[in-house]
Amino acid sequence: MNSFRRFFRVEWAVIVFCAWAARELVNAWRHSPFDRLGWLAFAIWLVPVVVHESRRNVLKDGIACSCTGLVMATLGLMAQLNAATYLGLAVAVAGLLPWNRWTVSWLVFSLAWMPLTGWLCANFGGSVTVALRLAGAALAVVMGMSAVRRKNEGTAA
Repeated sequence: MNSFRRFFRVEWAVIVFCAWAARELVNAWRHSPFDRLGWLAFAIWLVPVVVHESRRNVLKDGIACSCTGLVMATLGLMAQLNAATYLGLAVAVAGLLPWNRWTVSWLVFSLAWMPLTGWLCANFGGSVTVALRLAGAALAVVMGMSAVRRKNEGTAA
């Protein structure tokens, strides 16, 4: 039963909803010249979550982040504001990591995969935008892995 509860939690249902709400991301990544390789930055950004979820034995209640992400995504859908749905997805995924200052930094670097980065860097050209996007995602991995490591050190002591 524990392994069933591990994979079928409320957090995952909220993440699926937020991903559906942020479905315009795929369109931006496929068609916008300034958002290309945003999907790769998103995949890199998710590395700490995958590592943490594969190692986790104890169920953690990330319901606060899930509720916040759900509210943001729902408001984004209602207001037709894609940025709010993207932020909702990022906050909902953050609910899977242990919450500390490193997680907050990791969450800030979610901007690396959002179309806002392409819009802000449009004047620099496509290759610079891609480099900044991937560098931000790499920094996010460092921050996210620090969050996971700090949590593991805290539980080992």
